[in-house]
Amino acid sequence: LFVSKQWYQRRVRGEHPPHRDHHGPRRDGRKCSKPVPLEVLCEHLECAPFQKMNSSGCGYETRMIPGAKWVGTRLEDISDLERSGRLGFWKLFRYISGANSDGVKINMTIPVLYQWFMDENYSLTGGQMFFYVPAAFQENTPEPLDDSVFIDEFDDAVIYNRAFGGNDMDQYEKEFKRLGEIIEREDLSVDLRFVMTAEYTRPERGPQRHEVIVVAA
Repeated sequence: LFVSKQWYQRRVRGEHPPHRDHHGPRRDGRKCSKPVPLEVLCEHLECAPFQKMNSSGCGYETRMIPGAKWVGTRLEDISDLERSGRLGFWKLFRYISGANSDGVKINMTIPVLYQWFMDENYSLTGGQMFFYVPAAFQENTPEPLDDSVFIDEFDDAVIYNRAFGGNDMDQYEKEFKRLGEIIEREDLSVDLRFVMTAEYTRPERGPQRHEVIVVAA
């Protein structure tokens, strides 16, 4: 749904497509919307920590993400991602609004992170949504009261990502294909068990930033 089956099949077979330059105007003549810079967004809301790495190349960025706690929930029905995403968001929002063991309100952070899982045929089988737990609550993290909400501690990870703006949700698949072609061209080693997407801004609310992400193996 958000990923390209053909890209994963080519990756497994070791095939490398020809280089294509994807920057500049779209084929329909419209200019692509530029994403809001992270530095601007992180001035207003606490961001999950990250460190840009020097190995970023043309068309993608490499970051090191330090291990940290995130609060998450499983997306219940991947056949209806809009509804599942809405339900998942409000479960996590209730947690930070006080539905936790300490009854405390926790500030909203960015991004809203989605983790997507696939089977051996590269078909989407499930997903999870996460909020980053703010630094003030990393050591003593309140437990969720909702059994379907959980605290997960991520390990340190290196990721490759592409960012885009606008509100065209079909852009996710396009950006995954582009990121996949870059990974093949650069011969980067990645973990193909899952992929991620990240939302830094509210849909339809001003300038946007969305990201497609794969994790380095």
